[in-house]
Amino acid sequence: MDEAEKFIQKLKLPTSHSEAPSVYAFSLHKSGSTLLYNMLADLAPYAGQPYFSIQDQFFVNGITPHQKVNGVERLFQPNGYLYGGFRFFPKSYDIPNIEMHKKILLIRNPLDVMVSMYFSQISSHKIPEKGKLRGIWLKKREDANKLSIDEFATGQYLTYLKNILSYKDMLNQDNCRVFRYEDIIYSKKDFLLEVIEFYGWNIDKEIIAKVATKHDVFPDKEKQSEHVRQVHPGNYKKHLSKETQSFLEEKFTQVLQAFGYKINAKNAYQLLNKKQET
Repeated sequence: MDEAEKFIQKLKLPTSHSEAPSVYAFSLHKSGSTLLYNMLADLAPYAGQPYFSIQDQFFVNGITPHQKVNGVERLFQPNGYLYGGFRFFPKSYDIPNIEMHKKILLIRNPLDVMVSMYFSQISSHKIPEKGKLRGIWLKKREDANKLSIDEFATGQYLTYLKNILSYKDMLNQDNCRVFRYEDIIYSKKDFLLEVIEFYGWNIDKEIIAKVATKHDVFPDKEKQSEHVRQVHPGNYKKHLSKETQSFLEEKFTQVLQAFGYKINAKNAYQLLNKKQET
Protein backbone atom coordinates (compact mmCIF):
# COMPACT_ATOMS: atom_id res chain seq x y z
CA MET A 1 0.00 0.00 0.00
CA ASP A 2 1.52 3.33 -1.07
CA GLU A 3 1.38 6.60 0.88
CA ALA A 4 -1.54 7.97 -1.15
CA GLU A 5 -3.68 4.94 -0.43
CA LYS A 6 -2.78 5.06 3.26
CA PHE A 7 -3.83 8.70 3.34
CA ILE A 8 -7.17 8.00 1.66
CA GLN A 9 -7.92 5.15 4.02
CA LYS A 10 -7.43 7.46 7.01
CA LEU A 11 -9.30 10.39 5.48
CA LYS A 12 -12.66 11.15 7.09
CA LEU A 13 -15.54 13.25 5.87
CA PRO A 14 -16.75 16.19 7.97
CA THR A 15 -19.79 15.31 10.06
CA SER A 16 -23.15 15.82 8.41
CA HIS A 17 -26.57 15.61 10.04
CA SER A 18 -28.46 16.10 6.80
CA GLU A 19 -30.44 13.39 5.02
CA ALA A 20 -30.87 15.53 1.89
CA PRO A 21 -29.34 14.12 -1.29
CA SER A 22 -25.74 15.16 -1.84
CA VAL A 23 -25.11 17.80 -4.51
CA TYR A 24 -22.10 18.56 -6.69
CA ALA A 25 -20.25 21.55 -8.15
CA PHE A 26 -17.84 21.25 -11.07
CA SER A 27 -15.66 23.75 -12.92
CA LEU A 28 -12.34 24.02 -14.75
CA HIS A 29 -8.93 25.51 -14.06
CA LYS A 30 -8.89 29.31 -14.19
CA SER A 31 -12.63 29.48 -14.85
CA GLY A 32 -13.74 31.06 -11.60
CA SER A 33 -13.40 27.70 -9.91
CA THR A 34 -11.77 28.96 -6.70
CA LEU A 35 -14.37 31.72 -6.43
CA LEU A 36 -17.16 29.20 -6.94
CA TYR A 37 -15.90 26.72 -4.38
CA ASN A 38 -15.08 29.35 -1.77
CA MET A 39 -18.58 30.83 -1.99
CA LEU A 40 -20.28 27.45 -1.82
CA ALA A 41 -18.06 26.31 1.03
CA ASP A 42 -19.15 29.39 2.98
CA LEU A 43 -22.84 28.68 2.33
CA ALA A 44 -22.85 24.89 2.74
CA PRO A 45 -22.93 24.89 6.58
CA TYR A 46 -26.13 26.97 6.50
CA ALA A 47 -27.71 24.22 4.40
CA GLY A 48 -26.48 21.52 6.78
CA GLN A 49 -24.49 19.88 3.98
CA PRO A 50 -20.74 20.24 4.63
CA TYR A 51 -18.42 21.00 1.71
CA PHE A 52 -15.82 18.40 0.78
CA SER A 53 -13.25 18.30 -2.02
CA ILE A 54 -11.21 15.18 -2.71
CA GLN A 55 -9.17 17.14 -5.25
CA ASP A 56 -8.18 19.68 -2.58
CA GLN A 57 -7.10 16.80 -0.37
CA PHE A 58 -5.04 15.38 -3.21
CA PHE A 59 -3.36 18.75 -3.84
CA VAL A 60 -2.45 19.48 -0.22
CA ASN A 61 -0.90 16.04 0.10
CA GLY A 62 0.97 16.19 -3.20
CA ILE A 63 -1.08 13.46 -4.90
CA THR A 64 -1.43 13.91 -8.65
CA PRO A 65 -5.08 14.51 -9.60
CA HIS A 66 -5.16 11.70 -12.18
CA GLN A 67 -3.55 9.13 -9.90
CA LYS A 68 -5.49 5.92 -9.30
CA VAL A 69 -5.98 5.58 -5.56
CA ASN A 70 -8.09 2.79 -4.10
CA GLY A 71 -10.81 3.70 -1.63
CA VAL A 72 -11.78 7.13 -2.95
CA GLU A 73 -15.31 6.02 -3.88
CA ARG A 74 -16.34 5.51 -0.24
CA LEU A 75 -16.01 9.26 0.35
CA PHE A 76 -18.92 10.02 -1.98
CA GLN A 77 -21.99 9.56 0.17
CA PRO A 78 -25.50 9.63 -1.35
CA ASN A 79 -26.80 12.05 1.27
CA GLY A 80 -25.62 14.97 3.34
CA TYR A 81 -22.80 16.64 1.40
CA LEU A 82 -21.78 19.25 -1.14
CA TYR A 83 -18.90 17.90 -3.22
CA GLY A 84 -16.72 20.37 -5.11
CA GLY A 85 -13.16 21.23 -6.03
CA PHE A 86 -13.27 19.48 -9.42
CA ARG A 87 -11.41 21.05 -12.36
CA PHE A 88 -12.22 18.13 -14.71
CA PHE A 89 -14.42 15.07 -14.50
CA PRO A 90 -12.33 12.33 -12.85
CA LYS A 91 -11.54 9.08 -14.62
CA SER A 92 -9.20 7.56 -12.03
CA TYR A 93 -12.07 6.90 -9.60
CA ASP A 94 -15.84 6.59 -9.79
CA ILE A 95 -18.40 8.97 -8.36
CA PRO A 96 -21.21 6.54 -7.48
CA ASN A 97 -24.56 7.35 -9.11
CA ILE A 98 -23.46 10.82 -10.17
CA GLU A 99 -26.29 10.87 -12.71
CA MET A 100 -28.78 10.81 -9.81
CA HIS A 101 -27.41 13.94 -8.12
CA LYS A 102 -27.96 17.62 -8.87
CA LYS A 103 -24.84 19.25 -10.20
CA ILE A 104 -23.65 22.57 -11.59
CA LEU A 105 -20.82 23.32 -14.01
CA LEU A 106 -19.10 26.72 -14.22
CA ILE A 107 -17.24 27.37 -17.49
CA ARG A 108 -15.36 30.32 -19.02
CA ASN A 109 -14.28 31.57 -22.42
CA PRO A 110 -11.28 29.33 -23.23
CA LEU A 111 -9.23 32.23 -24.62
CA ASP A 112 -9.43 34.04 -21.28
CA VAL A 113 -8.63 30.73 -19.59
CA MET A 114 -5.38 30.32 -21.52
CA VAL A 115 -4.24 33.81 -20.50
CA SER A 116 -5.11 33.22 -16.86
CA MET A 117 -3.44 29.82 -16.95
CA TYR A 118 -0.21 31.35 -18.24
CA PHE A 119 0.09 33.90 -15.45
CA SER A 120 -0.90 31.26 -12.92
CA GLN A 121 1.82 28.87 -14.00
CA ILE A 122 4.60 31.46 -14.19
CA SER A 123 3.97 32.96 -10.76
CA SER A 124 0.67 32.91 -8.87
CA HIS A 125 -0.39 29.26 -8.55
CA LYS A 126 0.33 27.78 -5.15
CA ILE A 127 2.92 24.98 -5.22
CA PRO A 128 2.21 21.85 -3.14
CA GLU A 129 4.60 21.53 -0.22
CA LYS A 130 5.21 17.80 -0.65
CA GLY A 131 4.66 14.73 -2.78
CA LYS A 132 5.06 13.96 -6.45
CA LEU A 133 2.79 16.86 -7.38
CA ARG A 134 5.29 19.39 -6.02
CA GLY A 135 7.91 18.31 -8.53
CA ILE A 136 5.37 18.41 -11.35
CA TRP A 137 4.32 21.97 -10.51
CA LEU A 138 7.88 23.20 -10.13
CA LYS A 139 8.63 21.84 -13.62
CA LYS A 140 5.46 23.48 -14.99
CA ARG A 141 6.60 26.82 -13.61
CA GLU A 142 10.10 26.44 -14.98
CA ASP A 143 8.81 25.53 -18.44
CA ALA A 144 6.16 28.28 -18.54
CA ASN A 145 8.71 30.94 -17.67
CA LYS A 146 10.66 30.03 -20.80
CA LEU A 147 7.69 30.81 -23.05
CA SER A 148 5.91 33.89 -24.28
CA ILE A 149 2.19 34.01 -23.57
CA ASP A 150 1.43 33.22 -27.23
CA GLU A 151 3.79 30.24 -27.22
CA PHE A 152 2.22 28.97 -24.03
CA ALA A 153 -1.36 29.34 -25.26
CA THR A 154 -0.78 27.64 -28.60
CA GLY A 155 1.22 24.85 -26.98
CA GLN A 156 -0.98 24.15 -23.96
CA TYR A 157 -4.53 24.59 -25.24
CA LEU A 158 -5.09 20.85 -25.60
CA THR A 159 -4.98 20.29 -21.83
CA TYR A 160 -7.90 22.63 -21.26
CA LEU A 161 -9.78 21.22 -24.24
CA LYS A 162 -9.48 17.69 -22.83
CA ASN A 163 -10.67 18.87 -19.43
CA ILE A 164 -13.77 20.61 -20.75
CA LEU A 165 -14.59 17.62 -22.96
CA SER A 166 -14.39 15.39 -19.87
CA TYR A 167 -17.77 16.88 -18.89
CA LYS A 168 -19.42 16.03 -22.21
CA ASP A 169 -21.49 13.08 -20.94
CA MET A 170 -22.56 14.94 -17.80
CA LEU A 171 -24.13 17.68 -19.93
CA ASN A 172 -26.74 15.18 -21.12
CA GLN A 173 -28.13 14.73 -17.61
CA ASP A 174 -31.35 16.57 -16.78
CA ASN A 175 -30.11 17.55 -13.31
CA CYS A 176 -27.05 19.40 -14.61
CA ARG A 177 -27.04 23.21 -14.77
CA VAL A 178 -24.38 25.14 -16.68
CA PHE A 179 -23.27 28.65 -15.75
CA ARG A 180 -20.82 30.91 -17.54
CA TYR A 181 -18.21 32.95 -15.70
CA GLU A 182 -19.04 35.96 -17.85
CA ASP A 183 -22.68 35.88 -16.76
CA ILE A 184 -22.08 35.57 -13.02
CA ILE A 185 -18.94 37.56 -12.27
CA TYR A 186 -20.80 40.89 -11.93
CA SER A 187 -23.89 39.41 -10.24
CA LYS A 188 -22.67 36.92 -7.68
CA LYS A 189 -25.72 37.26 -5.43
CA ASP A 190 -28.13 36.42 -8.24
CA PHE A 191 -25.91 33.50 -9.23
CA LEU A 192 -25.88 32.11 -5.69
CA LEU A 193 -29.64 32.50 -5.41
CA GLU A 194 -30.05 30.42 -8.57
CA VAL A 195 -27.69 27.72 -7.36
CA ILE A 196 -29.28 27.51 -3.94
CA GLU A 197 -32.75 27.25 -5.40
CA PHE A 198 -31.51 24.54 -7.77
CA TYR A 199 -29.91 22.58 -4.93
CA GLY A 200 -33.08 22.92 -2.87
CA TRP A 201 -31.29 24.61 0.01
CA ASN A 202 -33.10 26.92 2.41
CA ILE A 203 -30.73 29.77 3.31
CA ASP A 204 -31.64 33.29 4.41
CA LYS A 205 -31.15 35.84 1.63
CA GLU A 206 -29.18 38.11 3.96
CA ILE A 207 -26.60 35.34 4.44
CA ILE A 208 -26.39 34.82 0.69
CA ALA A 209 -25.88 38.54 0.13
CA LYS A 210 -23.16 38.63 2.80
CA VAL A 211 -21.25 35.76 1.17
CA ALA A 212 -21.62 37.34 -2.28
CA THR A 213 -20.29 40.67 -0.99
CA LYS A 214 -17.36 38.98 0.75
CA HIS A 215 -16.19 37.45 -2.53
CA ASP A 216 -17.06 40.41 -4.79
CA VAL A 217 -13.41 41.36 -5.33
CA PHE A 218 -12.28 43.49 -8.28
CA PRO A 219 -8.60 44.59 -8.29
CA ASP A 220 -8.13 48.27 -9.16
CA LYS A 221 -5.48 47.21 -11.69
CA GLU A 222 -4.14 43.98 -13.18
CA LYS A 223 -1.87 42.15 -10.73
CA GLN A 224 -0.08 39.51 -12.76
CA SER A 225 1.63 37.77 -9.85
CA GLU A 226 -1.50 37.33 -7.72
CA HIS A 227 -4.22 34.70 -7.82
CA VAL A 228 -6.92 37.33 -8.35
CA ARG A 229 -4.99 38.87 -11.24
CA GLN A 230 -7.91 40.64 -12.86
CA VAL A 231 -11.54 39.67 -13.08
CA HIS A 232 -13.06 41.20 -16.18
CA PRO A 233 -13.96 39.04 -19.22
CA GLY A 234 -12.21 39.60 -22.54
CA ASN A 235 -8.72 40.11 -21.10
CA TYR A 236 -7.30 37.82 -23.80
CA LYS A 237 -7.67 40.69 -26.30
CA LYS A 238 -5.03 42.61 -24.36
CA HIS A 239 -2.49 39.80 -24.08
CA LEU A 240 -2.82 37.49 -27.09
CA SER A 241 -1.75 38.35 -30.62
CA LYS A 242 -4.39 38.36 -33.37
CA GLU A 243 -2.74 35.25 -34.81
CA THR A 244 -2.98 33.40 -31.50
CA GLN A 245 -6.58 34.48 -31.04
CA SER A 246 -7.47 33.09 -34.47
CA PHE A 247 -5.57 29.88 -33.75
CA LEU A 248 -7.41 29.31 -30.47
CA GLU A 249 -10.78 30.25 -31.92
CA GLU A 250 -10.28 27.55 -34.54
CA LYS A 251 -9.15 24.93 -32.01
CA PHE A 252 -12.01 25.76 -29.63
CA THR A 253 -14.70 26.25 -32.30
CA GLN A 254 -17.03 23.56 -30.95
CA VAL A 255 -16.62 24.72 -27.36
CA LEU A 256 -17.14 28.39 -28.24
CA GLN A 257 -20.30 27.59 -30.17
CA ALA A 258 -21.62 25.06 -27.66
CA PHE A 259 -21.52 27.54 -24.78
CA GLY A 260 -22.55 30.63 -26.74
CA TYR A 261 -19.19 32.37 -27.04
CA LYS A 262 -19.18 32.38 -30.82
CA ILE A 263 -22.23 33.15 -32.91
CA ASN A 264 -22.91 30.68 -35.67
CA ALA A 265 -25.08 32.28 -38.35
CA LYS A 266 -26.57 29.02 -39.60
CA ASN A 267 -27.48 27.89 -36.09
CA ALA A 268 -29.05 31.29 -35.40
CA TYR A 269 -31.04 31.06 -38.63
CA GLN A 270 -32.34 27.60 -37.77
CA LEU A 271 -33.36 28.66 -34.26
CA LEU A 272 -35.07 31.85 -35.39
CA ASN A 273 -36.95 30.05 -38.15
CA LYS A 274 -37.93 27.06 -36.05
CA LYS A 275 -41.71 26.76 -35.79
CA GLN A 276 -42.78 27.89 -32.37
CA GLU A 277 -44.83 25.46 -30.33
CA THR A 278 -48.18 26.82 -29.17
